[in-house]
Amino acid sequence: MVIKDMNKKNVVFLGGPIQQAVDMNGQFNGNLKNLIIDLIDVFETSDIEVLSAHAAESFGDSTPHDSGDITARDYRWMQLCDVYIAIFFKNGHNDYIKSDGTHIELGWASAMGKPIILIGDNLPNEQNSHLVRGLGTIASVEFMELKEVVLNPANLITSVQRVN
Repeated sequence: MVIKDMNKKNVVFLGGPIQQAVDMNGQFNGNLKNLIIDLIDVFETSDIEVLSAHAAESFGDSTPHDSGDITARDYRWMQLCDVYIAIFFKNGHNDYIKSDGTHIELGWASAMGKPIILIGDNLPNEQNSHLVRGLGTIASVEFMELKEVVLNPANLITSVQRVN
């Protein structure tokens, strides 16, 4: 049995689309950006540390040029986090915004035995690959409805505490 150090601050790694969430004019998807900012605020208010490439890269405005640096940083963050949270967000055509990085991070999280929370509309669904839909067979995965999180971001705190 693992006993959690109650003095240790919880750490979440918040993932989701970045590159494909930036439009042709260089603007990050406003609704997704607002959601991420709200989630970061809720976590920090609850004394939970947030690791977020969105915040670190100013929502696509200051992405490091070296892919190796990004990969090493995100892998290190996965090692450090207690829970991995991925946002599956839809574009104006009702399709998920593509995020290869999120899928890589899901693989890392499941391989490292990290609890995973996936946020989206009616997850899992036919827009998700078989590997995402079946991830719960090999990993601890909780699905949350996007509308629940948008209406009350504090719902996510309860889920983080439950899976951690």
